Formats: sequence, structure tokens, C-alpha cells
Amino acid sequence: MGWRFMPLFYFHTRANGLLVADQRGLHLRGGGRAACDHAIQCTPSLLQKYSDQDNTHVSTQICDETGHTIAVIRGTVILERW
Repeated sequence: MGWRFMPLFYFHTRANGLLVADQRGLHLRGGGRAACDHAIQCTPSLLQKYSDQDNTHVSTQICDETGHTIAVIRGTVILERW
């Protein structure tokens, strides 16, 4: 069994206007689909982390190792009070 190349992906997050650039990246098997799955699985914890305001908007920009954006995952929590 030979070593298989695992592509590197970067997950840049933006929460309520604040950008956090991913400097390390993550090697994932499964290519772009695996990167999207990873970002989707991380979205609830991002929403919780930044939910100190009534309305929370987060996004994860997924880039390959060349810097090309392959997808953007977005999540929003809107708190309505009566």
C-alpha cells in the first residue's frame, strides 16, 4: 500500500464581520467534498462561540493550497424576542 497524497485546505472564518485567517490548513482525504463536510460540521460550534450578540452570522471560506476558493459555508442565528 503506497502513501496517498492528501490535499491541504484552509478554512478562513468570518464571524460578525471579524476575519480569522487559517494559517495552518488541514490535510483531508476525500478532496473538496471532505473539506465541505468538515466546515459544515464545525459551523454549529462557530455559531455558539460567537453568539454573544442577538444576531450571529458566520461563514467559512474553504480554499485549496493555491488559494482558490472552492466553497463558502454560511450560518446564521437570529434571536427574536417578544
